[in-house]
Amino acid sequence: CSSDLNINTRLKDIFWDAIKASYPELENPPLAVTPSQQPKFGDYQCNSVMSMTQMLKTSQQKVNPRDVASKIVQNIPKNEYVEKVEIAGPGFINVLLKKDFVSNQLKNLLLNGVQPPAVGEKNKPQIGRA
Repeated sequence: CSSDLNINTRLKDIFWDAIKASYPELENPPLAVTPSQQPKFGDYQCNSVMSMTQMLKTSQQKVNPRDVASKIVQNIPKNEYVEKVEIAGPGFINVLLKKDFVSNQLKNLLLNGVQPPAVGEKNKPQIGRA
């Protein structure tokens, strides 16, 4: 169901899996995935690393942000959205989306227009419907 695709939500799921695989001992690690403010750095960015580094340090682990970012990047599962990720600065993770994915989303949007979300459809009782 790609018509209701929310890429930001999908990327958050991907990064959540990578963060939990990298640091399962962290309770409620921060999850910050946002559209990039500067296109030259990619399409999206994950800004969770600095906060995670502080959490790890308070639990007596000696870590630096780039190492934390590197471990997360290594644990990003294969997926249909991400072309590549790059670690920038002290620990930002820049995300570049796959061109095929982006072009398919644009084509779908041009052909079908913006589809409003189906609000409450899943929770409606199916009484009297054939």
